[in-house]
Amino acid sequence: MIGATCILTDSDSGEKFIGTTDGFGDFWFEKLKVGTFSLKIEKDGKTKTIDSISTEKDVNLGDIPLS
Repeated sequence: MIGATCILTDSDSGEKFIGTTDGFGDFWFEKLKVGTFSLKIEKDGKTKTIDSISTEKDVNLGDIPLS
């Protein structure tokens, strides 16, 4: 989905990082500290939240359908 807003939240500090999906529906957050984050993706009133994402190594979340 092109143009979805991706909000990544640091579970410890509450710091938020915001990105947008590209023409392939992909998004990246680079140079994050090692920790645990939650991700909320939203577009056109549809949302998906994923909790407990560890940034200990690169993470590929695969396809994420919005509901």
